[in-house]
Amino acid sequence: MFIKSLNGSIEFTNYDSEGTRGIKLLKNAKAHIQSANFKLNHAKVYAHRDSYLTIKTDNLVVNDGGRFTLTDKGVISLEGTSKKAFTFTGSIAASYPQKLFSFSTSPGLVDGYYKFYGLDSGAGLNLLLSYGLLSVDGVTTEQYLRDVLYFQDLMDGSNKYLKIGMKNL
Repeated sequence: MFIKSLNGSIEFTNYDSEGTRGIKLLKNAKAHIQSANFKLNHAKVYAHRDSYLTIKTDNLVVNDGGRFTLTDKGVISLEGTSKKAFTFTGSIAASYPQKLFSFSTSPGLVDGYYKFYGLDSGAGLNLLLSYGLLSVDGVTTEQYLRDVLYFQDLMDGSNKYLKIGMKNL
Protein backbone atom coordinates (compact mmCIF):
# COMPACT_ATOMS: atom_id res chain seq x y z
CA MET A 1 0.00 0.00 0.00
CA PHE A 2 1.29 3.43 -0.90
CA ILE A 3 -0.28 6.50 0.69
CA LYS A 4 0.83 10.06 0.09
CA SER A 5 -0.58 13.33 1.35
CA LEU A 6 0.37 16.63 -0.26
CA ASN A 7 -0.76 19.41 2.07
CA GLY A 8 -3.68 17.15 2.82
CA SER A 9 -4.83 14.76 5.45
CA ILE A 10 -5.46 11.03 5.63
CA GLU A 11 -7.27 9.73 8.68
CA PHE A 12 -7.73 6.10 9.71
CA THR A 13 -10.75 6.33 11.96
CA ASN A 14 -11.64 3.80 14.61
CA TYR A 15 -15.37 4.57 14.68
CA ASP A 16 -17.38 7.40 13.14
CA SER A 17 -20.72 8.79 14.32
CA GLU A 18 -22.50 5.79 12.79
CA GLY A 19 -20.28 3.33 14.64
CA THR A 20 -18.21 2.20 11.65
CA ARG A 21 -14.49 2.33 10.95
CA GLY A 22 -12.96 3.94 7.91
CA ILE A 23 -10.40 5.88 5.95
CA LYS A 24 -10.87 9.58 5.17
CA LEU A 25 -8.84 11.34 2.51
CA LEU A 26 -8.98 15.13 2.83
CA LYS A 27 -7.47 18.19 1.12
CA ASN A 28 -5.20 16.98 -1.71
CA ALA A 29 -4.48 13.59 -0.16
CA LYS A 30 -3.45 10.88 -2.61
CA ALA A 31 -3.59 7.16 -1.86
CA HIS A 32 -2.84 4.07 -3.90
CA ILE A 33 -3.89 0.73 -2.47
CA GLN A 34 -2.94 -2.41 -4.37
CA SER A 35 -3.74 -5.87 -3.09
CA ALA A 36 -4.89 -9.17 -4.56
CA ASN A 37 -7.71 -8.98 -1.98
CA PHE A 38 -9.28 -5.78 -0.64
CA LYS A 39 -11.83 -6.25 2.12
CA LEU A 40 -14.10 -3.66 3.75
CA ASN A 41 -15.39 -5.16 6.99
CA HIS A 42 -18.06 -2.70 8.09
CA ALA A 43 -15.68 0.11 7.09
CA LYS A 44 -16.17 3.23 5.00
CA VAL A 45 -13.82 5.01 2.62
CA TYR A 46 -14.31 8.76 2.14
CA ALA A 47 -12.68 10.95 -0.52
CA HIS A 48 -13.08 14.70 0.05
CA ARG A 49 -11.68 18.02 -1.20
CA ASP A 50 -9.37 17.25 -4.13
CA SER A 51 -8.29 13.86 -2.78
CA TYR A 52 -7.63 10.92 -5.11
CA LEU A 53 -7.79 7.25 -4.22
CA THR A 54 -6.80 4.40 -6.51
CA ILE A 55 -7.71 0.87 -5.47
CA LYS A 56 -6.21 -1.95 -7.53
CA THR A 57 -7.60 -5.36 -6.68
CA ASP A 58 -8.93 -8.48 -8.33
CA ASN A 59 -11.08 -9.36 -5.32
CA LEU A 60 -13.14 -6.64 -3.65
CA VAL A 61 -15.06 -8.04 -0.67
CA VAL A 62 -17.48 -5.74 1.12
CA ASN A 63 -19.58 -6.64 4.14
CA ASP A 64 -22.79 -4.85 5.09
CA GLY A 65 -21.92 -1.36 6.27
CA GLY A 66 -18.98 -1.01 3.89
CA ARG A 67 -19.19 1.99 1.59
CA PHE A 68 -17.23 4.37 -0.62
CA THR A 69 -18.37 8.01 -0.37
CA LEU A 70 -17.43 11.05 -2.48
CA THR A 71 -17.95 14.68 -1.53
CA ASP A 72 -16.56 17.93 -2.93
CA LYS A 73 -13.88 17.07 -5.52
CA GLY A 74 -12.88 13.59 -4.35
CA VAL A 75 -12.03 10.88 -6.89
CA ILE A 76 -12.05 7.10 -6.43
CA SER A 77 -10.60 4.90 -9.17
CA LEU A 78 -11.21 1.12 -9.14
CA GLU A 79 -8.89 -1.06 -11.21
CA GLY A 80 -7.84 -4.70 -11.44
CA THR A 81 -4.32 -5.90 -10.62
CA SER A 82 -3.75 -8.73 -13.12
CA LYS A 83 -5.60 -6.81 -15.83
CA LYS A 84 -6.47 -3.14 -15.77
CA ALA A 85 -10.18 -4.02 -15.78
CA PHE A 86 -12.00 -4.11 -12.45
CA THR A 87 -13.74 -7.52 -12.33
CA PHE A 88 -17.45 -7.04 -11.91
CA THR A 89 -20.16 -9.60 -12.67
CA GLY A 90 -23.77 -10.07 -11.62
CA SER A 91 -22.87 -12.71 -9.02
CA ILE A 92 -20.23 -10.43 -7.50
CA ALA A 93 -22.52 -7.37 -7.63
CA ALA A 94 -25.28 -9.32 -5.85
CA SER A 95 -22.94 -9.90 -2.91
CA TYR A 96 -22.30 -6.19 -2.34
CA PRO A 97 -24.43 -4.01 -0.05
CA GLN A 98 -26.66 -1.42 -1.70
CA LYS A 99 -25.34 2.16 -1.83
CA LEU A 100 -21.77 0.86 -2.05
CA PHE A 101 -20.66 3.77 -4.29
CA SER A 102 -22.17 6.89 -2.80
CA PHE A 103 -22.22 10.63 -3.46
CA SER A 104 -22.93 12.96 -0.53
CA THR A 105 -24.08 16.49 -1.36
CA SER A 106 -24.39 17.62 2.27
CA PRO A 107 -21.33 19.91 2.08
CA GLY A 108 -22.53 21.30 -1.29
CA LEU A 109 -21.78 20.57 -4.94
CA VAL A 110 -19.90 17.38 -5.76
CA ASP A 111 -17.36 17.76 -8.58
CA GLY A 112 -15.72 14.42 -7.80
CA TYR A 113 -16.27 11.19 -9.68
CA TYR A 114 -15.75 7.44 -9.75
CA LYS A 115 -13.65 5.67 -12.39
CA PHE A 116 -14.49 2.01 -13.02
CA TYR A 117 -11.88 0.43 -15.29
CA GLY A 118 -13.33 -2.24 -17.57
CA LEU A 119 -16.93 -1.07 -17.20
CA ASP A 120 -18.97 0.93 -19.71
CA SER A 121 -22.20 2.89 -19.80
CA GLY A 122 -24.05 -0.15 -21.19
CA ALA A 123 -23.89 -3.48 -19.35
CA GLY A 124 -21.48 -2.22 -16.68
CA LEU A 125 -23.68 0.71 -15.71
CA ASN A 126 -26.79 -1.49 -15.78
CA LEU A 127 -25.13 -3.82 -13.26
CA LEU A 128 -24.41 -0.93 -10.91
CA LEU A 129 -27.95 0.42 -11.21
CA SER A 130 -29.87 -2.86 -11.09
CA TYR A 131 -28.18 -3.94 -7.85
CA GLY A 132 -28.60 -0.48 -6.24
CA LEU A 133 -24.85 -0.01 -5.87
CA LEU A 134 -24.90 3.71 -6.79
CA SER A 135 -26.55 6.30 -4.58
CA VAL A 136 -26.84 10.05 -4.16
CA ASP A 137 -27.66 11.08 -0.60
CA GLY A 138 -28.96 7.56 0.01
CA VAL A 139 -31.29 7.48 -3.02
CA THR A 140 -30.81 4.49 -5.36
CA THR A 141 -33.80 4.96 -7.70
CA GLU A 142 -32.54 4.44 -11.25
CA GLN A 143 -34.46 7.32 -12.86
CA TYR A 144 -33.31 9.77 -10.17
CA LEU A 145 -29.69 8.67 -10.60
CA ARG A 146 -29.93 9.06 -14.38
CA ASP A 147 -31.29 12.59 -13.81
CA VAL A 148 -28.55 13.75 -11.42
CA LEU A 149 -25.47 11.77 -12.54
CA TYR A 150 -23.52 11.71 -15.79
CA PHE A 151 -21.97 8.57 -17.27
CA GLN A 152 -19.02 8.78 -19.70
CA ASP A 153 -17.15 6.02 -21.52
CA LEU A 154 -13.51 7.12 -21.68
CA MET A 155 -10.10 5.70 -22.55
CA ASP A 156 -6.80 5.79 -20.63
CA GLY A 157 -4.34 4.62 -23.26
CA SER A 158 -5.80 1.31 -24.41
CA ASN A 159 -7.87 0.84 -21.23
CA LYS A 160 -11.52 1.81 -21.19
CA TYR A 161 -13.28 3.05 -18.08
CA LEU A 162 -16.65 4.38 -16.98
CA LYS A 163 -16.61 7.79 -15.32
CA ILE A 164 -19.59 8.60 -13.08
CA GLY A 165 -20.07 12.04 -11.54
CA MET A 166 -22.73 14.54 -10.48
CA LYS A 167 -24.36 16.82 -13.06
CA ASN A 168 -24.65 19.56 -10.39
CA LEU A 169 -27.70 21.10 -12.05
